[in-house]
Amino acid sequence: MLALDRATEAGTALVFGFLGGGPLPYAATGTGSSFVLACRALPLVLVVSVLSALLFHWRRLPTSSSA
Repeated sequence: MLALDRATEAGTALVFGFLGGGPLPYAATGTGSSFVLACRALPLVLVVSVLSALLFHWRRLPTSSSA
């Protein structure tokens, strides 16, 4: 899971620049001042959702049995 997080972080830094985790073009004044939820956390949620949907479609994830 850590590799998936690092790959997603590298991809969002490439696409979104400093908003996605790239180097800041200014001096950071406070802790967390460069964290943007839509550009840092939500891409990882999207990647995990797509990966689980693909694995479910390819029947690699088990389905829940409702008895």
